Amino acid sequence: MNRLFEILYILLQKRCITAKELADRFEVSVRTIYRDIDALSFAGVPVYTKKGRYGGIYLLDNYVFDKSLVSKSEQRDILAALESMAEVEKGSTDEILSKLRNIFQMGQPRWLAMDFSDWSNLKQELYANLKHAIVHHKRVEFQYYNRSGEVTERIVEPLQLWFKDYTWYLKAYCVKKKGLRVFKLNRIQMATVLEESFEEEYSKRIKCLEENQWGNVETYEQNLIQKADEIITITLLIDKSQGYRVYDNFETEFLTKLEDGNYLIKARYVLDNWVYEMILSYGKYVKVIEPEFVRENIRNRLLETLDLYKD
Repeated sequence: MNRLFEILYILLQKRCITAKELADRFEVSVRTIYRDIDALSFAGVPVYTKKGRYGGIYLLDNYVFDKSLVSKSEQRDILAALESMAEVEKGSTDEILSKLRNIFQMGQPRWLAMDFSDWSNLKQELYANLKHAIVHHKRVEFQYYNRSGEVTERIVEPLQLWFKDYTWYLKAYCVKKKGLRVFKLNRIQMATVLEESFEEEYSKRIKCLEENQWGNVETYEQNLIQKADEIITITLLIDKSQGYRVYDNFETEFLTKLEDGNYLIKARYVLDNWVYEMILSYGKYVKVIEPEFVRENIRNRLLETLDLYKD
């Protein structure tokens, strides 16, 4: 759609241009340009081609873009869709957006703003490198920290950036594990895009991705499925002052707001270090109700921490 609107805008300005010029401008084949022209013609735009020395692609002299062909609601939907694309492909749609706003005479601010970096802005380079590797089918090497804090060296063939539950992940084929994996971006360190291409394997990898052939995935959600017999229910009492965190950490179906304003949480977990660290992160504002062995483990961890301050 972006290219079609820009071709139309160019024709409105120049009235005539060659397919080769358009192909060079958009970095596509001449055949693709002719398909675009067919699409414009099918949409009712009076565009035609002429052979010869002064040939090219023409627009009828009396043609003016008829905004009435597109309702106000549809105009807003078109701009909203392009704005969504603009947030992912920074700069690639700014020019056409500006032109369409002028044509539609709409100057409202963008409805969506996305920043792929963290608050420190240190992750911006990682996102840019991964995007480049995914688009150009390049392997990536990095250090990965798992949930237990262990570090492994990975070489992967990146396929997709994935946003889920407030967190960014990388879906990729892991060369070491010989299978598809999901990596949490916050745990990726020292990422380097390699010159090695996986162009020949790309179609096969994408097919596996679409069929969800994940194997032993690195994500917590998949671990829950694989270790269903290890899932336990933990009951927590969390002080009302932590409400801003409670709704970030727990689904509403797992929590009950008590009459005194405090929160009773009943959540299911595969018990590991992450769960204990999450509970301890609430400090004095959380109390484990059950099971008893989790209460005991929390107590022991607190005593071990206290020992660090005896000197």
